[in-house]
Amino acid sequence: MKEFIENKIVRFLFTGSILYLSWLFLYYFVIKQFTNWDYYLNYNICLLAKHLLSLFNFDSYIDIESDHIVLFMNGGNYRGIWVGDECNGFKLFSIFAIFILAFPGIVKKKLWYIPFGLDRSKFKKWMTSSNTQAHLRVIK
Repeated sequence: MKEFIENKIVRFLFTGSILYLSWLFLYYFVIKQFTNWDYYLNYNICLLAKHLLSLFNFDSYIDIESDHIVLFMNGGNYRGIWVGDECNGFKLFSIFAIFILAFPGIVKKKLWYIPFGLDRSKFKKWMTSSNTQAHLRVIK
């Protein structure tokens, strides 16, 4: 039994499961219920996109539609870009942080991986993937 507990894979799975379940509880019963974290994150993503579009002389405005923030573009045949809680990256970043923390090793030495874990080349590769293009589609 002692060998089973000391196994690195078992510790990783156990620690990751406990951290993930704790995070789910925290997200759905505290963050989602008592804060506007997702709303502010979604709004800031649209605001950044609006400023970037204005650099290229695209006129756009932000609107709030139920649980989504929508960036509408004036002119053309486009309805807008919708950003919701499912698409803002907060959950994905949290799962990435849990994976890093659960991985065997000294936590203090792994902490720098969390903010710097997504380097530019991986982000560029992710942005050009077909799955990402489906998430970033422009709704007509």
